[in-house]
Amino acid sequence: MLALEVKDIDVLYGKTRILRGLSFDANNGELIGIIGPNGAGKTTLIKTICGLVAPKSGQVCVNGNAISRGVDSRKFIGFVPQSIGLYPHLTAAENLRVFAGYCGLKRKEIPARVGEALVRVGMAHRAESIVGELSGGMKRRINFAAAILHDPAVLILDEPTAGVDTPARDAIHKTAKDLTETGMTVMLITHELDAAEHYCDRILILEDGQKRGFGAPESLLADAFKDQKECVVTLQHKPSTEVHDALRAQGFGLTEHPRQFHKMISEGHLAGIDAKLSAAKIDIRELVIREPGLGSLMYHLCHKPVEIAA
Repeated sequence: MLALEVKDIDVLYGKTRILRGLSFDANNGELIGIIGPNGAGKTTLIKTICGLVAPKSGQVCVNGNAISRGVDSRKFIGFVPQSIGLYPHLTAAENLRVFAGYCGLKRKEIPARVGEALVRVGMAHRAESIVGELSGGMKRRINFAAAILHDPAVLILDEPTAGVDTPARDAIHKTAKDLTETGMTVMLITHELDAAEHYCDRILILEDGQKRGFGAPESLLADAFKDQKECVVTLQHKPSTEVHDALRAQGFGLTEHPRQFHKMISEGHLAGIDAKLSAAKIDIRELVIREPGLGSLMYHLCHKPVEIAA
């Protein structure tokens, strides 16, 4: 049985179509990354999976149970929001005992469930620490523990690394991956594309409410770019109109950085690229040739909106 099935859902807000015929699934024990630009439909997808929004058509099933408005999806789904929803004056364990009551756990079950949840997120040693005194990353992991007290089939993480430093981000992503080892399915909504590529088993790419790609990161990248490499040029100074035109003539496009341009180049055309740029009198600070990643894929899809089969 699949942990999650999203079957051809359409979601409308008024007359605006937010999700468009979206279908995908997730196996037990998978970490699924959900990525896409702002406004792609990620939040609406989460609300639909949780039963907070009713699709105009299509269906969502969790562990074979149809999810709809009015169904208590908390039995099957755990949710960790972007904001930290803990009581800062209570200890970690006290917080979890409160949330266990919200989950409807029986009183005799609560001590064991609280202890187990803390172990699963690597925070057992902080059980008696006041939450307000913990680091941001530790608070995030306590939030994880609160969401898995009832052992949900699917755990949804909505940008869980927002506002934390790099070591904490790494720990949070590793915790998400570790949870899948217990058979839990984890849905990770994130803008951390490098982490998504490294940790996720499959990636769902949304853009304008549609599925632009779904599959293993390596498969998506291979299908999109074949033998191409990404060539990134960083200039010494902000480019003049003449330099900008010269780079554009060679197929380079401007990135979000005002002095950085990039293009995809097949391996057979890599030789001599630096000489060509020098001949065009382009003052280069750095020239990097690298394997394309999910960031490259996002740029590719937003400019060429075609679906990639995995």
